[in-house]
Amino acid sequence: MTVTLHVYSFLPIVMAALCFSASVFELLTWIRVRGEGYTFAFAIICIAAAAYDLACAGEYNVVTPAASVIWLRIQAITLESTILAFFWYIAGRTGMVPRAVLLTVFAVFGLFILCQAFVPGNLTWDLSRPAIFRVHFPLGGEVVYTEVESGPLTDLQYLLGTALFAYMEWVIIRYYRTGNRREAASLLCVSSVVFLAAMNDLAVSEALYSGFFTVEYAWLAVVIFVGLQRSGQLVEAAGSRRALVESEKRYRAIFEALQDVYFRADSHGILRFVSPSVRAYGYDPSLLIGRPVSTFSPDAKGWLGVAAALGREGSVSDFELSVVGGDSQTIAVSLNAHRLLDEKGKQVGFEGIIRDITDRKRAEKNLLSSLQEKSILLKEIHHRVKNNLQIISSLLYLQEVRIHDPVDKLIIQDCRNQVSSMALIHEDLYGSGDFRSVDFGAYLDKLVNRLLVAYRRTDTVAFIPAVQNISLGIDRAIPCGLVANELCTNALKYAFPPDWHERPCELRVELTRLPGERISLAITDNGVGVPAGFEPSRTRTLGMQIVERLVKQLGGTLRLDRGIGTRWVIEFPSG
Repeated sequence: MTVTLHVYSFLPIVMAALCFSASVFELLTWIRVRGEGYTFAFAIICIAAAAYDLACAGEYNVVTPAASVIWLRIQAITLESTILAFFWYIAGRTGMVPRAVLLTVFAVFGLFILCQAFVPGNLTWDLSRPAIFRVHFPLGGEVVYTEVESGPLTDLQYLLGTALFAYMEWVIIRYYRTGNRREAASLLCVSSVVFLAAMNDLAVSEALYSGFFTVEYAWLAVVIFVGLQRSGQLVEAAGSRRALVESEKRYRAIFEALQDVYFRADSHGILRFVSPSVRAYGYDPSLLIGRPVSTFSPDAKGWLGVAAALGREGSVSDFELSVVGGDSQTIAVSLNAHRLLDEKGKQVGFEGIIRDITDRKRAEKNLLSSLQEKSILLKEIHHRVKNNLQIISSLLYLQEVRIHDPVDKLIIQDCRNQVSSMALIHEDLYGSGDFRSVDFGAYLDKLVNRLLVAYRRTDTVAFIPAVQNISLGIDRAIPCGLVANELCTNALKYAFPPDWHERPCELRVELTRLPGERISLAITDNGVGVPAGFEPSRTRTLGMQIVERLVKQLGGTLRLDRGIGTRWVIEFPSG
């Protein structure tokens, strides 16, 4: 069965209409998203494929060789344009075609397009070699039309087109190896369809076998396949844009409800954006744009500090400034800001958040005032306790001067020294301003010197302090001070009898810090020493009982070292 040529021309016209419709859609998409160059390239593919199909429809209707040349030239031009647009599309999607290669290909194939349009004679199409083509279809029927043989320039054009397709296949394979396997596989599939169709047409035109030309169908397949793929991407992008719009709405709602003021300024300190929350300070955000960031702050020194910190460290955190509100009231604010850098690392501005800390500053002021009141109260308490202890010491002294028995007199004197040792701690607390701890090394120095005066041993006993700068809390300082008072008193009373002349009298007090947060207090004299059978735990004297109870209260240990004189060592935890 023979099909008339005019009826068969309807098929490529329909194909051209499909390709042209796709080109309109892609052009509209490109107009909206101009950043994607390959979108415009695909639109050119669709337009060129539509023109090629129309040229095929015209070719199927000619009956003379001279008439076929016009349509053959149009076919060559549109086919060349389609290949160039497809190469542009591949280059844009993969990003792996050097710019120099892209420009060279466009220049060479553009020259061939000009040759097809303007070079007459047999260089492009040889009129002296007409040919009648019969195309058989798989389902039956055939098409008969007239053509002429291609000239050397056209043959070279087809040969370079084949080489260009081979280069595109190589580019896509490289793109596949970079990890973009899914996209590369689809591009490889599309390009392979066109390449195989071109090989088929070359074989049919060279009469290697009887068949039909498939390039026009291959380009339609490309348009449909890539169009569907692009539609899926556009649908996905539309979904992403909708999600972005929803996210932007939520962000805007949160941003506008934010009480802190967000601002962005350029490198000259000119405001480029201010959040609506600045209205709480009495300012219209639209009127602040284009004005210096220091407009609503008289604290010029503070802004200079901000600028210096941004230049030095790149950011500032919790920097306190003063801001003048729209009602001329000064507001305390806290600034957090950081530099904005471009892709080259150059500072283009800074952005930050201003927070009203008026309530915080007021609370800090009230707290400081309360602390000052409590400090004064504690100081007064320690002062009164010290005075009361001194009154007790004075009362004991009045009793002491009325007593004539030496033993009773020593008992009262020991009580006075114990009371004085406690009063001395409260005196140090009152004078230092730190009501939590006492510099115990300095306290021991004053305590022993007072005992030397009380027992009139300043000329006969040399006091050798070896103390570190160690602070103790009042709960540790009072019992430790009483222990030191008792042991030093015993040394001054019993270590050096009146007939002692063997060596110079020395009393050494050592206070050191031990590993494991422990304190060592050692009191040493070089006197007569304790009797051979003396054991602290078995002694029933009041003084030693007091020492043992206080050491136990400290959670420490008491050790007696015998040698030249007597050495008492107390070790206890520091806290």
